[in-house]
Amino acid sequence: MEPDALIVSKAQLPDIGCGTTGLANLRNASSDGKEERRGTTWWSMRSWRADRGCEISMAVFSYSGTGEAEEYFSRSSPRAVYSASWPEEPVEVSVPSGLDNDRSQILCVGGNPHSGCSIWIYWARYRDILINVEVFNLATQGIRVDQETFLDLVRRANARVVDGQATRRS
Repeated sequence: MEPDALIVSKAQLPDIGCGTTGLANLRNASSDGKEERRGTTWWSMRSWRADRGCEISMAVFSYSGTGEAEEYFSRSSPRAVYSASWPEEPVEVSVPSGLDNDRSQILCVGGNPHSGCSIWIYWARYRDILINVEVFNLATQGIRVDQETFLDLVRRANARVVDGQATRRS
């Protein structure tokens, strides 16, 4: 299976309130070989820029087993990264029910989950797969992405990973 099959397609991205008409591809990167730094068997990442400056990115990392994926999930928490490098403490948001991950974390950085955040992060483990979904806007003052809009993207990413894993096992 191609790693890209687990990434939400550009056509499936929700309107995040930053303008998604004319969504531009920003980065496409992938690897199908072991990468020492991450210990992955493969990884893939895509990101897009919306009309009004927001960026959406999704990265998928595959490991040789759930133990390796769990170790990296625990060791590489975005909360630790943003706590050390961002002037505002990340706010952890409850993960909605109905997602099929084994472990996950949703963070709001630079704002309030109820009124919107400059950065949203979904970090999750699905057996031997880790995904990182981020929406951020540092370019345009005043634009915040609301929680329900981000959760819509999280649900789409969840469905894509679950469908891709089912295909991978069959």
